[in-house]
Amino acid sequence: MMKAGAANPLSLSVADGRLGVSVGWVTVAGLGLYLVSFILWMRLVQTNDISWFFPLAAGAIQVLMITGAIVFFKEPVEAMRLIGAAIVICGIIVMNIKVKA
Repeated sequence: MMKAGAANPLSLSVADGRLGVSVGWVTVAGLGLYLVSFILWMRLVQTNDISWFFPLAAGAIQVLMITGAIVFFKEPVEAMRLIGAAIVICGIIVMNIKVKA
């Protein structure tokens, strides 16, 4: 959302001693979603065990960012990027395997 909002950036103007601000709706939507994600993150950190939640969230964020870049912004799909995401996911799975001792 923030990348799409960059097409219509924030503009400031001063006329007759008044400050004017113009912001595109995509920028406002991006900032709103950022605020929602921050509140959700804080709530999830408070209610879950951070030792398993943080690695899981970090891997999920990486995969979602790559997917979003490909789907919404038509970014090129590079093999190294996909291999890196797969390695991170495998690492998260290995870290969260419960071994019975």
